[in-house]
Amino acid sequence: MKIGILTYHWVYNFGANLQVLSTIGYFRKHGYDPVVINWVPADTKAHYDRVTSLEMINKFQEFQKENYPLTSLCNNAKDVAEVIKHEKIEMVFIGADTLFMLRKPHFSLRTFKTYYPKSDTIFPNPFWGEFLNYVDVPVVGYSIATLSTNPLDFSNIKEEASRYLKRFNKLTVRDAHTQHLVSSFTDGLLIPEITPDPVFGFNDNVDISVLEPEIKQKFNLPDSYYLLCMPEPHNKKLQKWAKHLSDIMAKSGSVLYELPRQNGNKCFDIAQLNHQRLSPLEWYVIIKNSKGYIGGLMHPLVICIHNKVPFYCIDYYGNYKTVFNIPIRGTVDKETSKSFQIVKECKLLKYYHNIREHFATIPSPDEVFSMLNDYDYSTLNKDSEFKRNYYFKTIGEIFN
Repeated sequence: MKIGILTYHWVYNFGANLQVLSTIGYFRKHGYDPVVINWVPADTKAHYDRVTSLEMINKFQEFQKENYPLTSLCNNAKDVAEVIKHEKIEMVFIGADTLFMLRKPHFSLRTFKTYYPKSDTIFPNPFWGEFLNYVDVPVVGYSIATLSTNPLDFSNIKEEASRYLKRFNKLTVRDAHTQHLVSSFTDGLLIPEITPDPVFGFNDNVDISVLEPEIKQKFNLPDSYYLLCMPEPHNKKLQKWAKHLSDIMAKSGSVLYELPRQNGNKCFDIAQLNHQRLSPLEWYVIIKNSKGYIGGLMHPLVICIHNKVPFYCIDYYGNYKTVFNIPIRGTVDKETSKSFQIVKECKLLKYYHNIREHFATIPSPDEVFSMLNDYDYSTLNKDSEFKRNYYFKTIGEIFN
């Protein structure tokens, strides 16, 4: 069977690229012929191009060219339908990522400008199966997320969205927030199962046995190192906190490296990796072989859980709670944070802290280092195996 994968395959984002590669690997290992449907919304790509260095753009595009079986370029749902016909695709697999994210125009008092949503966040679009208006093909949605979309803000599209959702032959979501969105749009007729991110099956789906020692040697990784990643370079308190943590780790014989984000910029005055510009596979191996991760990005948390690596989540995501639709700064609705959802599901909230809340005080560097060294491995190991097994059970059921 030829399967077309539709997701954020092209974005300059480590986690997004890894989940695509894991999905491709799963299909190949199970005898299917996967192709990645090359829908690239031009306005969204233009935004990514503006905020990403040319060096990193080239790095990601090189990785995608080497690892993805790509179709011809699609600009819209009609193009996607034509590719499905031309490639003789027998089923479309939509997922995983924040594919059901919806946005409305909003006016900013700070910049005195109106910001308009990109085409991938306007309903309908190919992620919602818009191409089914032009071609008849089975469609599966797997571990789709919506991030912070509130269904009440989109009551005007409820009926049409419900019709689109009911066209999916099978639909699962990545978190409770997206489950609520789908249930709200369909008046409870669809309550999709919550399933794991494809990166929870990465070690089984992608063979990195040859690459792993090469990557470790390339970066000259020591036996004991930790990783820190938080986009708060101008927070002086956080700068001091990171330096203090680095000093504590150095005294114990470990190195604290800054884990680069996709822009490759340095944020903290701590040890840096020899090559700041990483490929997604290099990023994965560096996290997998670390002694622990401190930060808020979701996919490093997934990689840690999958590989039984301790973590401490310092979260900077989540919408502010609202009163009469007015955001109240410092009162975070943690359920809208994908990092919180992951940690909560793993029952490891004692290793979680959200710094967007008022009066939030990060545990001292000594406390965090102590927690990483005295980790609850019984819970971590149990959840690692559960997530892996549940991923293979749920994705396997779709094709069985």
